[in-house]
Amino acid sequence: MQTQNKQKGFTLIEIAIVLVIIGLLLGGVLKGQELIKSAKVKAAAGDVNAYSVALIGYQDRYGDLFTNGTKTDAYIAGGTPVTTATDTEGKSTAMLNELSARGFISAKTQHALGGEIVLIKNGVFTDGTLGSTDLARNDSTEPKTFNWAVCYTGINTEEDLQGLIRAIDGSSVDFTTTFAVTTSPYVTGRARVVDATDYDTPTSAPEDETVVCFEI
Repeated sequence: MQTQNKQKGFTLIEIAIVLVIIGLLLGGVLKGQELIKSAKVKAAAGDVNAYSVALIGYQDRYGDLFTNGTKTDAYIAGGTPVTTATDTEGKSTAMLNELSARGFISAKTQHALGGEIVLIKNGVFTDGTLGSTDLARNDSTEPKTFNWAVCYTGINTEEDLQGLIRAIDGSSVDFTTTFAVTTSPYVTGRARVVDATDYDTPTSAPEDETVVCFEI
């Protein structure tokens, strides 16, 4: 006598339990990613204050960072002296290296979100990094320009940019706002979204930019 094997399928309750477990796992992964991103934004914002403290401490002990960092023994990568008026990144590297060598900051080439860190001193070539006096310039607000700023490049999402600005300035305005260059909270505060090519003019279209400068 032959017996027939019957394959038992999953019940609706079992399927529902599996789906609930999968949903919980996915929710946990997404929440974890959200927490990691939030931590990175907070770390990047916290570094702004660290650079401010480092700058004040350095200048109190050693004098002008720009003069000491770019005109004496400081060199950019490859051993080339910083000598050109337009070498913003090179002079920034020299000053960051000087701060690191003196123990005021930890050596790093990228901010927590992955882009470059650019330290900028306002002024022309003889006393600044831009070859101009237009760092984050906005004539409709005070200060019209920043004297010192640390700028973050390579911010890849609007969410990260907003998070950084909110952490520094407390602005809750999002990118759905109609921007005017004289009134946008993204161009008038301590954190200004700037033109990505020369760090001079705040932009009224921050959704198109990936550079933000913080006054220090």
